[in-house]
Amino acid sequence: MGAALSPSGTINGGYQAGGINSPDGIAIDLLGNAWIANSNGTLTALSPTGSAISPSAGFSGGGLTGLIGGLAVDGLGNIWAANPGSISWLAGANAAINGVAKPIGTPLSPPAGLTQGISNPSGAIGVDTSGTIWVLNSGNGSGSAAELNGATGSLIQTDVGYQQTVPAPSGSVLGQGVGYYLAIDNAGDVLTSIQGNEIAELKAGGSASLGTGTFISINNLANYSPSIALDGANHLWLLASSINCASVSGFAVEVSSSGALLNTNTQLCGYAGPNVDPSSDVALAVDGSGNLWVLGAGSMTEFIGVAAPVVTPFSLGVQNKTLGKKP
Repeated sequence: MGAALSPSGTINGGYQAGGINSPDGIAIDLLGNAWIANSNGTLTALSPTGSAISPSAGFSGGGLTGLIGGLAVDGLGNIWAANPGSISWLAGANAAINGVAKPIGTPLSPPAGLTQGISNPSGAIGVDTSGTIWVLNSGNGSGSAAELNGATGSLIQTDVGYQQTVPAPSGSVLGQGVGYYLAIDNAGDVLTSIQGNEIAELKAGGSASLGTGTFISINNLANYSPSIALDGANHLWLLASSINCASVSGFAVEVSSSGALLNTNTQLCGYAGPNVDPSSDVALAVDGSGNLWVLGAGSMTEFIGVAAPVVTPFSLGVQNKTLGKKP
């Protein structure tokens, strides 16, 4: 377990074809292909065996720019990327738009990307089981959310999105700022970590109340990790710290949909492990066996079997409407 499958090298090992250039994001499509965001504003696609699907310069166009903040794959296998000022939409493997086949990597968004309702995306982007694309914006001095139609790319919501004449609604939980990651539960609600000590929840349904949202209050915890994950029981996982656990810099904790702490000891401490620091820029993921993976600064920690298994890849959960549900 943990043995490298990618090629080794005396200087630079790993996969390098298909236009890989200082990668900083990855997503998996329905066929198991890995889509990689490169720092030069291109996308690389690799097959499950590591073979390049994208050309030597990667896929480009559709508004892709440098510093791609986040990637998402929808239930059709198409790719969505959050750029500093727009959203890009590219055809995935075996893509057909309105019944017309599109070669993989074909830009579906205009040359400038999708910009309606978009204002400086934080990088938090996701797809719910209805095919709606969710984007968190950090522009206009406050945070907001935008919903895009996954079939057309057009803006669905203006009461929670940002346009020149439509700011975020007064009292929005995102007015304090937005997170860099989001998670979508089995009801279609959008969750994100706000300013390290709140979890904001935007209710699905498309009403004005969506923009206002609610906070999930988790007592006795602080310094939430920027990354969050949902397991197959629709429970939220995050890293946090507690005044009751001063000897531990951080721990992984499981939270119910109502905000109740689960699987903690009498001091309300969760699962401690090496390099589990909520203040660092971490990434969290739950796999199909219920293992929780924590990517920290220079290392990976695995908590074996602590979570409910999820459907993988995420795009398959979107397609089968099984987000937040066990396989």
